Amino acid sequence: MHSYEGLLPGFHEALQMRFDTNRAWLADLKAKNYRLLENYLDIFRPVGADESASTAITDPALYSAEDSDTAFLTDQTIRNLSVREHQGWFAHVNYIRPHPPLVAPAPFNKMYKPATMPPANCSGGIADQKARHPFFEAFFSEPANSGLYIGFDGRMDAIPEHDARALRAVYFGLISEVDRHVGRLIDYLKASGQYDDTLIIFTSDHGEMLGDHFIWGKETVYDPAFHVPLIIRDPKQQSTAGTVVNALTESIDLVPTILDWIGLALPPAFNGASLAPFVRGEQPAVWRDHVFAEIDFGDPETATRYQRHLGLRLAESNLAILREDRFKLVHFNGGLPPLLFDLQNDPGEYVDLASNPAYAGELARLQGRMLDHRMSHGDRELSRMKLTESGVKIAPPDA
Repeated sequence: MHSYEGLLPGFHEALQMRFDTNRAWLADLKAKNYRLLENYLDIFRPVGADESASTAITDPALYSAEDSDTAFLTDQTIRNLSVREHQGWFAHVNYIRPHPPLVAPAPFNKMYKPATMPPANCSGGIADQKARHPFFEAFFSEPANSGLYIGFDGRMDAIPEHDARALRAVYFGLISEVDRHVGRLIDYLKASGQYDDTLIIFTSDHGEMLGDHFIWGKETVYDPAFHVPLIIRDPKQQSTAGTVVNALTESIDLVPTILDWIGLALPPAFNGASLAPFVRGEQPAVWRDHVFAEIDFGDPETATRYQRHLGLRLAESNLAILREDRFKLVHFNGGLPPLLFDLQNDPGEYVDLASNPAYAGELARLQGRMLDHRMSHGDRELSRMKLTESGVKIAPPDA
């Protein structure tokens, strides 16, 4: 319990790839005669043509593409799996890229031209964004996310457009680097005869704003921070390969999907549901019509800029999001006003309808649905059980 990057009980860390230290990767670089700097993060500083430190965002990383942390993780995964080819295994291959500090090894650093990058989705200026809600005013009240790239001062409201396009180009390059190495894993599974026996799930823990609404990172309420890729390749379902499913899903559906695939029952405390019916080309008899998310924006040790700017206690520094196909409600604790977006007519989430009298009914309906959701998904592990003369009776997960 000394790091937020620790593992839950029962998992074995085959390779320690902690972002804050990443000692296994550093040891590999040192063995290859890279000059390591005293400050770990300086390894992510771009280098110029003469290999000196650079401030140009699209200059390459000091390490080669063959020696990047993405390449290293892939190499070690294939190495570990190579001695498990005739037994069952489960691997959680957790790529950190694309992730700040944004720097890419050659050729990925120049794979996309900044001039061709699409502009960020912004409406009005930074003053308009701050005025949309006290939460955004607090967001920009102090420099933050200084780790976006080495040398960044944390002022997200003052990033020049040419720098923003360069950052997006590097981010896209890092995506392509991950794509290449996921391809290497798939090639290995095929070459070792395991591809048609392996369930593959590709997803991410969060999205990235990339400058939309002048915001970088994930610390926000907008869809780009929550809309993540989810690709499932089930070798048992060749006939449905390539099917696109538009249903609303949540990360909590992944464990039920895996348990379903290997034939294990879902523990009663789980709130997620298996995605296996979709993979088989079926429509589940019952499926959610909304997704739910919560964010804590306080800190138990040092008050955050939100707490300081808004005068909130730690217990009040949180929000909840309920998103349907069309409408999206953001409820803030601490007496802050809600946000309401009509995603059908305003996919960019620019217009807050929470104070519009014409949408008072939708606001009340969504607030009620959020309360229902919280009440339905509390910790009910024991309430699902009944003690009888013939033993413990447990209700099914969908009861």
